[in-house]
Amino acid sequence: MTPEYFIGGIMPYITAFLLIIGVVYRSIRWTKSPQALGWEIFPIPESAGARIGILAKEVLTQHALWEHNRRMWPSAFILHWGLYLVVLWAILALIGVQGADKVGMVAAAGILVGSILSFIVRVSSELRRITAFVEYFNIIFLIVISVLGLTTKFFTVVNQEYLLSLLTLSPKANVFSGNTMWTMFLVQLFLIYMPYTRMAHFFAKYFTWDMVKWEEPGH
Repeated sequence: MTPEYFIGGIMPYITAFLLIIGVVYRSIRWTKSPQALGWEIFPIPESAGARIGILAKEVLTQHALWEHNRRMWPSAFILHWGLYLVVLWAILALIGVQGADKVGMVAAAGILVGSILSFIVRVSSELRRITAFVEYFNIIFLIVISVLGLTTKFFTVVNQEYLLSLLTLSPKANVFSGNTMWTMFLVQLFLIYMPYTRMAHFFAKYFTWDMVKWEEPGH
């Protein structure tokens, strides 16, 4: 078995399995954590629609950072939208939309700029006192992946034909070579690693907002 075949043909299934396991594991841990005190310190939205609207506003605009830590807001906003565009790129690539690779390049550029700005803000402000080494590691990890995404043919190689070959369990892993192969490897490592880091807040919002901020007393 060649490294190219393992990384492009076998590792994607391992990555998907471990990513799901990681998300489920963290979700169960949060569900079983001691419940927050039922103090009415936050206004509770009156309906499910209101809750969804507030969460959507937070996800799309990073509103809490804008309100409470405006210095961090630009980097977080750019970085998060870079990540959202990665998801959009994957969907467009899967359904075969022309120009999907360009969306991927914009996404990688957003992640790169957002990560660099985040790093600069942390090392040049009082945030450095509370920023753990692992947070710098995560930022550097994202910078490396985004640089590789921008300087290789990753977003061209991972196209509809390749993605459908994975879904039909007949992976065409021969499309990967050189730096493109290592980009694919690091992307998959990141997906495996992500659920166990603070970056897991992409699905933790439900627990930190709906089950903590908005949990009605006595429930």
